[in-house]
Amino acid sequence: MKKLIYLIVAIAAFGLIVSGCIPVVPPTEQSEPTNLTRGPDATYYVAKTGSDSNVGDQDNPWLTISYAISQAAPTGDTIIVYPGTYNEEVEIAKALTLQGIGLPTIEAPYGANSNAIWIGASDVTVTGFELKAPDDIVDINPYNLSPGVHINNVVIEGNYVTPTEVVYDTVAPGIFACRVDNLTVRDNVIKNTGGCGIFLGLWPGGGTNPVANSLIEYNTIDNTGYTGILAYDTTGGGITIRYNTISDVGYLPTRLDDGIRAGAFGSGLTIECNDIYGSSRNGIQINHDAASHTIHFNNIYNNSQYGLKNIDAGTVDAINNWWGHPGGPRRPAGNSGKISGPKDADQVSENVLYHPWLSGTNSVSNIALDQAATASATYQSYTATMAVDGDYNTLWNAGAHPPQWIEIDLGKWSTVVGFRLLTAQSPVGETTHVVFFSDDGDVIAESTFSGYTENKQWLEAWFDALLHGVKTLRVTTTVSPSWVAWYEIEVYGWQ
Repeated sequence: MKKLIYLIVAIAAFGLIVSGCIPVVPPTEQSEPTNLTRGPDATYYVAKTGSDSNVGDQDNPWLTISYAISQAAPTGDTIIVYPGTYNEEVEIAKALTLQGIGLPTIEAPYGANSNAIWIGASDVTVTGFELKAPDDIVDINPYNLSPGVHINNVVIEGNYVTPTEVVYDTVAPGIFACRVDNLTVRDNVIKNTGGCGIFLGLWPGGGTNPVANSLIEYNTIDNTGYTGILAYDTTGGGITIRYNTISDVGYLPTRLDDGIRAGAFGSGLTIECNDIYGSSRNGIQINHDAASHTIHFNNIYNNSQYGLKNIDAGTVDAINNWWGHPGGPRRPAGNSGKISGPKDADQVSENVLYHPWLSGTNSVSNIALDQAATASATYQSYTATMAVDGDYNTLWNAGAHPPQWIEIDLGKWSTVVGFRLLTAQSPVGETTHVVFFSDDGDVIAESTFSGYTENKQWLEAWFDALLHGVKTLRVTTTVSPSWVAWYEIEVYGWQ
């Protein structure tokens, strides 16, 4: 079904490819079930062995996804789809979860403007599919609603997104989104698209068609015709792009493009902990509102022109990134017009704050391993260093009941994403442990574990927000039925 027509316009001032959206015919009203006995938040099933004359339960599944959606309630239902190839253009204008089991394929019929998934409602999740289409493969575009009305809480997670066939002269993106807030695109593989991997916002911009307050994380975006992630209109900001691998975007010599781009109305991007390499133009390009973006702890290397190019008049904060060389990026040398820095490093432009830079990549590892450790007390030869030796059978033992502590010096300022503690405890029982993170003097964060524990039990925590500038970690036990001891303490991050 035709739903989206792209108007491709070259904008020389920005070097952008932009697309316009023309509503054609709203999706057919999806009928409510007339022959089902419904409970709250019902679950229905679709299988290649099913029939749309069935009742849609696990033993009597439906045959088509579209029919299952037509029979779902306006909100709250789940549709589970079993393996197979479903040649449908799936339209979702209801709040529901569409879940694939065993990576079933939704392959849209061949034809212009045909999508595998179209979404025009809030509170929709699509997870666990191979999605294929000749046009936008996933189209989050509520043209069925009044102009200016946004949808919310859309999740695209754990899918394999690729075109029906690799056609390099098309501009269709893998995932296109406009007029949506609280979008989550997580853990997808997006490959071989003729256009962008992910396109956020819609031309014309100015606040009518943006994407805001959204999360793009843990995706693999590879071999796209245009930019890996294009934040074209993110008016309102709140866009976090993290832990993605973006590689080999743009097709030389006809398409020079970027790993990530803040486009003509791109604002409020937090770009952190991504691997960005092999772009035919720049790893990251900033076209708009440079001061609103932060770019930290990324691996940016082997990009053809710049690692980071800022063409906005403002300055972008891009400290603490790896530029492909321990000596930092190639960079402008004062007013001479020359470029300094290692020749093998990626280059940064003017109006980029790049110092300090990382001296190595940000691959997450146990940065507490073999570091210096001290403790409040030590029993015999069970010293504090045994809790950071990587051996789960050696331990530090205080030889006394709480309160006791052990402290690890990470050796340098570090970024921490989480930690794990392996208990050494006998007898079992209620314990309380407090973990303090300090910047060589002041506590900047703490975590508390309190509950029933036993010997060789892992206690762990992972942070949604990175802890920067951590120098030491101290674990203090205040409640335990046994002497205080730990087999191993692991801190995950980079330095």
